[in-house]
Amino acid sequence: ILRAWKIVVPARSTLDELVASVTARVQGDVYTRITSRLTPAFIQAIDELLQVPLGGHRSMLFQLKEYPAEASYTVILRYIEHYHFLRDFGVDSIDLDGISPPMMRYLADQGKRYDVHTLRRFPEAKRYSLTACFLVEIHKTILDHIVSLHDQLLTKKIREARNAFETRYRQVRRQPPLGF
Repeated sequence: ILRAWKIVVPARSTLDELVASVTARVQGDVYTRITSRLTPAFIQAIDELLQVPLGGHRSMLFQLKEYPAEASYTVILRYIEHYHFLRDFGVDSIDLDGISPPMMRYLADQGKRYDVHTLRRFPEAKRYSLTACFLVEIHKTILDHIVSLHDQLLTKKIREARNAFETRYRQVRRQPPLGF
């Protein structure tokens, strides 16, 4: 039919370039839409978040990206501190209405992939969008980690208590009865 209509199908490389340009334009629009909803104070806070503190080796953003270690009281407290930091940071106030959850997760994954030095090199709209989406997603994830760590710690303590009880019970059973 296309030959009869005298329509020539473009080459594969031309289609690839066309799709890539449309994708880049749409992503740029999404970055601009997200960034336009952020307050100047929040943008300033993101800039500070992307700085490595003097005398420090890692930024706070890097600390938020870390996967939790084995469950312990200190690890749970550190994650509770991260949760409060994000709440005080104003993550709840980020307006991402109109951005689909899969797109938000994709942008958050992109934000998680880059370190602070790379993020600072991006154009402002992309930098702030990726960081904002990452902060929204990690806020939820940290809460999940806290619950999971608490469950792991309770399971560990129950197992330790059960083993201590059984050990003590075996010792008591082996003792000769008290004579009256």
